[in-house]
Amino acid sequence: MSKDKKKTQPAAEQAEVVLTPDAPATPPMPPTPPTVNASGTPLGSVVPVPLSTAPQRLLDIDRMALELARSQRQTALAEARTALAQNEKSELAYKYVVLQLYMKYGLTDADAISETGDIVRGGALPQNQPKPQ
Repeated sequence: MSKDKKKTQPAAEQAEVVLTPDAPATPPMPPTPPTVNASGTPLGSVVPVPLSTAPQRLLDIDRMALELARSQRQTALAEARTALAQNEKSELAYKYVVLQLYMKYGLTDADAISETGDIVRGGALPQNQPKPQ
């Protein structure tokens, strides 16, 4: 375009943008409203309360969230203890079955039972050597 055509454009089509140090370069977009919880604070946000106006007691919703987290922690701990006990029980049951088999077949501590069920007389590892993995 030539300089003459730019000057002859109507004023309605020309948008005059004036930048000042205080004005943003682009027009501000309105913020999207966040999802709020029952107490009116945005979800996932922590709003600090000034110490002078801080309440001496937790809000009911905060106390319930704390109790829920505590009970979930206790449940997970109880499940972990149960799993550990079941593991120990299974280990003892396995050793008991092995002991019964040793007694039934007249095996000694020098004998071994392979993974496939074969009896290997004198094939046990010595007690002072660790098992290969």
